[in-house]
Amino acid sequence: MPATAARFDDLVAGLAWQFGAPLRVLRADTIDEVTPLLREVDTRTRSGCGAYGFVGYEAAPAFDAALCVRDGSGGDPPLAWFALCDRPTPVAPVGPPPAASNRTA
Repeated sequence: MPATAARFDDLVAGLAWQFGAPLRVLRADTIDEVTPLLREVDTRTRSGCGAYGFVGYEAAPAFDAALCVRDGSGGDPPLAWFALCDRPTPVAPVGPPPAASNRTA
């Protein structure tokens, strides 16, 4: 597998996935770009792609115009950002660190 670009561990379910390098990056910098971006992520993942990314709190008005958020500044991250990649590979989840035999209080 190519180098890991992202990894997600669900410690409650005991599952983990490793994602490779992005094949394409999607970015929404305006409220009007958020919903189309998420639709594209949905379409691509339903067709077999993997995806990882985020939607920022400041994107809230894309879902409900009544929600107010602070005005952004020039240095803010995008409202939404997703990488599209090959389907993720299941991997063993991380475990607790090994107990230290010389641990001090």
